[in-house]
Amino acid sequence: MEFKVKDSARRFELWEKSDALKLGMIAAIDYALDVGMKEIEAYNTTIRERLLSNLSSLEGVHVLDQGSRVANIITLRKEGCSLEEMQDHLDRHDVVYSVTRKSNAYIDFDKKQVDWAIRISPHYFNTLEEMDRLASIIESV
Repeated sequence: MEFKVKDSARRFELWEKSDALKLGMIAAIDYALDVGMKEIEAYNTTIRERLLSNLSSLEGVHVLDQGSRVANIITLRKEGCSLEEMQDHLDRHDVVYSVTRKSNAYIDFDKKQVDWAIRISPHYFNTLEEMDRLASIIESV
């Protein structure tokens, strides 16, 4: 029997747990507690409302989120824009986003008659200026 070190980053994993991830989680928790949970919630509401206000003024942009209590995950589409066009445009402008497909939300997407959406997740480490810039980027697709 021979022991061979993997030639990928997996060689740094320690069984099922990652010490680096644990340390990162501890740092994130400490940072959140230092800022304050109520302050984070209030600021998240502020940046979400800013982004939603900006997006609502853009022609052809549809925010798909519904409900009386929403999170800072915003799903959207733009009329006449394919998923590939949207991804390419956001990538060129260094926007962090993810794509949700109908297979991830079949009932919801079937009801909304869409098969994909862009997910944007602003959080308390983002700025109001970034929300304005993001809306401009989406407008220019």
